Amino acid sequence: MFGETRNPYDLGRSAGGSSGGAAAALAAGLVSVADGSDMGGSLRNPAAFCNVVGLRPSVGRVPNWPAADHWESIATCGPMARTVGDTARLLSAMSGGDARSPLAFPEPFTAQRDVDLGSLRIGWSRTLGGLDIQTAVTEVLDADGLPTLRGLGHRVHDVEPQLDEADTAFRTLRAINYARNFGALLETNRGDLGPELVANTEAGLRLTLEDYLAAREQRARVYDRMVALFEGIDVLAAPVTAVVPFSNKETWPREINGVAQHDYLEWMRASWRISLTGFTAISLPCGFTPRDFQSGCNSSLRHAVKR
Repeated sequence: MFGETRNPYDLGRSAGGSSGGAAAALAAGLVSVADGSDMGGSLRNPAAFCNVVGLRPSVGRVPNWPAADHWESIATCGPMARTVGDTARLLSAMSGGDARSPLAFPEPFTAQRDVDLGSLRIGWSRTLGGLDIQTAVTEVLDADGLPTLRGLGHRVHDVEPQLDEADTAFRTLRAINYARNFGALLETNRGDLGPELVANTEAGLRLTLEDYLAAREQRARVYDRMVALFEGIDVLAAPVTAVVPFSNKETWPREINGVAQHDYLEWMRASWRISLTGFTAISLPCGFTPRDFQSGCNSSLRHAVKR
């Protein structure tokens, strides 16, 4: 709407989205903290692209208000910052009980905590259940992230969660959300809407009650499998994004490792598969690709998920 948001590490590349402006401002030192909403990765994706921290908290940790649906449990608000400490401080200000938000936790988050984590059991996932992940992302995570966690004394072993049903369920629930919010605009302002917004809204309008109920059942099964997975681990570590930052002239990458991405939702599954679970998710800086690949821009960042 106001021109391209550029990645501060490489002005020819994307800052991610949808909170790309917030992430770029943080990385450039223009602001100390920022906030936004996250349904499919709108906090975590730009945080990963811009080398900052983005936290999608548990639904209810931050009151979702104002909102047309007080019971919304896929999208939620959260903080961003350059450090984990600053992210925690902003979360403490954003959180707390609110009678207007029935899912809100009654007590605010306390930023100052003296907690000895000890030796965590960390599940190391390279593909988050079989996704196409760019080789450059995997190489950085294995070279920088994996030895760091082990060096801190944590017990790390390979896992791959079963999240395939999350794909259909998330797309269905998201599309219904779009139909509810933008359906009327298709009649009055179609020419003013972008092609992706039109496509998502039309997809929602085509859905049936049976589709909606099936998505809820799929989501329940995805959650149950995650609960079972966390009986053996404390944290799931995986890529936040499937690709390194692409050109800011592109709206989304059309292929990953030669595999076509059929729409702009497909390439972000590494983020929105987690959204559907309801688990807390954080994007943490991990490393950079070599300068001879993608001009040395930030490549991929750690995505830790825990109950």
